[in-house]
Amino acid sequence: MKYKEPSAKKWSSIDSGGAIKIDGGPKGSKAYIINNRGEVWQLEIGEKPIQLSGEGFAKEISAGADGTVWVISQEGIHGGGNIQYLTDDQWVKVPSEMGAIKITGTPDGKALIINTDGMIAQLEKDGKHEQLTGDGFAREISVAPDGATWIISNEPHEDGGNKVSFQEKPGMAWQDVDGGATILDAGFA
Repeated sequence: MKYKEPSAKKWSSIDSGGAIKIDGGPKGSKAYIINNRGEVWQLEIGEKPIQLSGEGFAKEISAGADGTVWVISQEGIHGGGNIQYLTDDQWVKVPSEMGAIKITGTPDGKALIINTDGMIAQLEKDGKHEQLTGDGFAREISVAPDGATWIISNEPHEDGGNKVSFQEKPGMAWQDVDGGATILDAGFA
């Protein structure tokens, strides 16, 4: 794994054993990864990697701006995989029958998910959820620290990939941006 600090000119390496998924934490020195064995690890600049789960555990990960680390587990339920979050070095399963294939943490400690039908929903740690769109709406999702939600839709874009849209605040209209994409991350500024 490689990282680059904002003022640095070169990329530095961190011993992690490799990853298939990654998300940066709200503190710029931390990142969370899933390796090809489904293990979750916490990486921190200048520190040894910390294993947060065993093999076969997770397939998607997101660290919200509030510090909550969310995963979609490899345990399948209706709509995708089970959703869990990390608290005090323990994974807590969200008591919901709603599964997901994509997840992103929000600044207020909730998660936005996309299920196998392409529907977006908001999910709370206690299992309360609210459907935000109809089926077939999105395939990728990311929330910025200011709460703006970004998606890659299921609609192809002439430049390649699919259309990209954002919503400044929940309930506002979705706005398309120029160009297509296959992966996105709203990230931290």
